[in-house]
Amino acid sequence: MVSLDLQNPEQYKLPAANLIKRWINMTMTIINRVEKVELTIRFVGEDEGLKIAKEFCQKHLATNVLSFSFEYEFEIPVKSKLNLLGDLVICMPIVRWEAVNLKITTEEHLAHLCIHGTLHLLGFDHERLSYYYNGFDRRLTDVHGGVVRDVLA
Repeated sequence: MVSLDLQNPEQYKLPAANLIKRWINMTMTIINRVEKVELTIRFVGEDEGLKIAKEFCQKHLATNVLSFSFEYEFEIPVKSKLNLLGDLVICMPIVRWEAVNLKITTEEHLAHLCIHGTLHLLGFDHERLSYYYNGFDRRLTDVHGGVVRDVLA
């Protein structure tokens, strides 16, 4: 379903590409989006993260993940010839720091941020980060931002 371009210019230690791709595909499957799309995830340091946050979001601090949706921000339908879903920018030093403070692994936090960012690319906001399963609306993350492990199984 997803064609994934992983950019890691600072050579951070990352989970295997097929695992990251599985997180994205699982997210799209849960919300019944099955078309093939292209997604770029760029893993950056604090300097590049801050530069991007300032330029595009008017933020004065780097943040863990930024989402740039082609479908919703530029009104290019996903079903267009381009099939571009968008870009995620993930700031690895912040991800590591947050993981330590949340008492989870960096990989678990990356899973959460990949899912979270993908949902933003698909038009979800912070009020709609849930999915329907077995008769109930379930959140993809717990109230502390930790990934609900049953989702990743």
